[in-house]
Amino acid sequence: MKHVISQFINHKEFYFLSISVGTIISTIVSFLSTMHERLFLGVTLSIWLIAFIVNVIDIHTGIKADTASKKRIGEKFVFKSGKAWRAFEKIIIFTLLIWFLWSLETEINRLKSYNFLLSIIIAIKFILFIYVILIELQSIGENEETRFGKKSKPFILLDKIIETINEGVINRIKKTME
Repeated sequence: MKHVISQFINHKEFYFLSISVGTIISTIVSFLSTMHERLFLGVTLSIWLIAFIVNVIDIHTGIKADTASKKRIGEKFVFKSGKAWRAFEKIIIFTLLIWFLWSLETEINRLKSYNFLLSIIIAIKFILFIYVILIELQSIGENEETRFGKKSKPFILLDKIIETINEGVINRIKKTME
């Protein structure tokens, strides 16, 4: 514990980041947990719409990447339904997840007795939303690499961030299992 405290105290450059991110997240959670049911629906539909738009962009870039790769080998582009069905499956899955979490939110809001559960459900919804967006953006980057031969800097940075997060999660699971 002493080591953790000294590490925190020695990294003064992270104070502002820590305070601002913590304040923003707690403000969003407290705002969302005291909202009216219609506002819950608006936030939920906004999350769904953003995820849907990013998924459509991923589908579009995927078709462009497949067209470019077929053109390089001298073949004509043929639309394969197997890949297209996976895109629709992703849309259906995140639609069902968001609907399920919205249903839980409205039920908890109706009961008006379990505010801590509402905060947990909202956190889960936003974590899943961020996860879906990161995966879709990573897929767009892979399509860009297939199409142009290299990824742009934001997608390279995104890959490194996802790799770092995955390593952190794996290390945390390994420590928990020991």
